[in-house]
Amino acid sequence: MVGLMSIAVVGLTAIQVYWLNYSINLNEDKFDENVSGSLREVKRQLEAYDAQQHETYAGFLSSRKQKQKLKITSDLRQSSLNSADSLDTEKYKRAFSDYRRVTNKMDIAQRINVDKLDNFLTNELESSSIPLRYDYAVFSEELQDFVIVNGNYVKPLEENVQASTIQTPSKRMDSNLRNSPYSIRLFNNNYNAPGALVLHFPERTSHIWRDVLPMLLLTILFISVILFAFIYSLNVIFKQKKLSEMKSDFINNMTHEFKTPIATISLATDSIVSDKIAGSKEKVGRFAKIIKQENRRMLGQVEKVLQMAQIEQNKVQLNWDDVHVHRLIKLAKENVELIVQNRGGSITLQLEAENDVIRSDQNHLSNVIHNLLDNANKYSPEKPEIVIRTKNVSQGIEITVSDKGQGMTKDARKHIFDKFYRVHTGDRHDVKGFGLGLSYVKAMVNAHQGAIRVRSELGKGSSFTLFFPFVNNEK
Repeated sequence: MVGLMSIAVVGLTAIQVYWLNYSINLNEDKFDENVSGSLREVKRQLEAYDAQQHETYAGFLSSRKQKQKLKITSDLRQSSLNSADSLDTEKYKRAFSDYRRVTNKMDIAQRINVDKLDNFLTNELESSSIPLRYDYAVFSEELQDFVIVNGNYVKPLEENVQASTIQTPSKRMDSNLRNSPYSIRLFNNNYNAPGALVLHFPERTSHIWRDVLPMLLLTILFISVILFAFIYSLNVIFKQKKLSEMKSDFINNMTHEFKTPIATISLATDSIVSDKIAGSKEKVGRFAKIIKQENRRMLGQVEKVLQMAQIEQNKVQLNWDDVHVHRLIKLAKENVELIVQNRGGSITLQLEAENDVIRSDQNHLSNVIHNLLDNANKYSPEKPEIVIRTKNVSQGIEITVSDKGQGMTKDARKHIFDKFYRVHTGDRHDVKGFGLGLSYVKAMVNAHQGAIRVRSELGKGSSFTLFFPFVNNEK
């Protein structure tokens, strides 16, 4: 399932990336085409305006030469020559040719009317649906530099053409214009182009992405939802799998825990009903006591399970009272000490808290301490060394139960308070229980509005520190 879902998500992402990239390229091509078309039209208008200026000058020459023609014709008539028309025509052609050569050798800035250029650009870009801020410049091949930038001359011009204002472009603008892909050569009909018109759009990228951005955001949103659902589903599956394993382990442990007392009770019952035992009050009493002890043992195990069920449903009723913590610790030590001593171990008390009275449920608090001592004993492979410390802290008391047992890994520490979870002991199976002890401890500490923290190192032991406030909300 992980493999198939991963392939599906990667494939979907790849397809979306492809189409987004296609849309971006399409927008870029459309934008570039519109800009190129606008530049071509501006070039046409500039050259038409330049040609119009040529014609105006030619008309001026024609009028001037016509007057000269009359005088020349009169003079030629007097001299009986009829080649005046031909002479005047040749002079006119040479004059206009000279003008064309002069104007084509002029610097490009002298051939461009700045106001006309600005109007041409504004009108053409608007008609091409390019409502973006732009910078433009005219580049001179002779000077190898910009001579007009955004409607202003960069340097004063020679002779009769003067710049109304002088503007020097910033380094950034100069760099952007020089590297711009949008340029067109001007006045290059039958002559080498004296320069070029260059455009730069600072907001080009945002304009291209503007149409694609909603699709991109929706793609990210939906892919994120799919990934979240995928990861969440995997997490639930793994948790359910782990819970199933823990429940199976719980059932096996419960069967094992009940099997011994049931077998003992069965054996004691068979002994009582036998003719040899039934007549002896002493033996019947001894077997009856065994039955009672084993029955109490099974009842205690059942109570643990029922208590956890009640805790989960918030049905636990605590009997609040002023409880002396040190007294409960000493009683718990007496109950567990015999078992620990039989294994060659010891329990040491370091009761340093000056004020050990807290508002608590005495029965549940006693169970909490018993569970911690029981765990410290069970997970100490040999000769348990258990230390119980108390000390007063701000607004409460801390109880620490430490051992020098097998300790836990970092991963195990994350799950020790989970219901049915039990720390693995390798190939050994002598640690009994349902995996409910620490879960119960955590629930009771929370019910007292306290806190619990754990320090443990594999092979060096564990330390559980409980904090209980002096005053809490008894609800």
